[in-house]
Amino acid sequence: MPDRFVCFFIAAVLIFAAHSTGFGQAGALRAQPADPSMSQPAMGQYPMMQTERPTTLVDPSRKLQQGDQLSFKIEQDRDPLVPLVVSRTGEVYIDPVGGVRVAGLTVSQAAGEIRRLLEKDYYYTATVRLDLTQINQTATMGYVYLSGQVERVGGVPIFAERPMKLSEVILNAGGFKRYADDRKVQVTRGKEHFVVDVKEILAHGRSDLDVVLQEGDRVFVPETFMKK
Repeated sequence: MPDRFVCFFIAAVLIFAAHSTGFGQAGALRAQPADPSMSQPAMGQYPMMQTERPTTLVDPSRKLQQGDQLSFKIEQDRDPLVPLVVSRTGEVYIDPVGGVRVAGLTVSQAAGEIRRLLEKDYYYTATVRLDLTQINQTATMGYVYLSGQVERVGGVPIFAERPMKLSEVILNAGGFKRYADDRKVQVTRGKEHFVVDVKEILAHGRSDLDVVLQEGDRVFVPETFMKK
């Protein structure tokens, strides 16, 4: 009898302990606040990946040249954007047309020519998306030449997409030397020859006197011992 009572007592203690432990764990689980970092967004709340069309600040009247990079797509097709490069012969390859000459055309004109060829034999309607993604600047680069009383003489690169004025070129070359005659800067363009008062431009903001330089221009800064 005592043994049976002891066994019954031990069993009751164990059952009570197990019940208390389970209750405590359940209570602890219910008491824990939700971790916002583990929550999942509802359907449709995931951020959408957006693919932007390439953009450029190039003048729309600029003509395409060798080495320019473009992207191409026919809107009626499901194909992704196709990268193109203007070849040495001035062409881009368009499937299924083949080579299309675009050098010397604007982007808009090139798109129109590609559309014409596509609709001629392959499509009833072809909406062409053509974007200029990168310019081959070396193809549009030229030089002006500085000599005389400037800190750095020699050729200075200029680009068709970013015209530079005389005062800007001189400042980029380090400015004038101490005894430079900055009121009589000489610009030679082919058979033309004119004199520019660069001091007036820089000192008093006379941008109307400034000159937009062109490829091949030669700039000479004379010397003077009497600064004005």
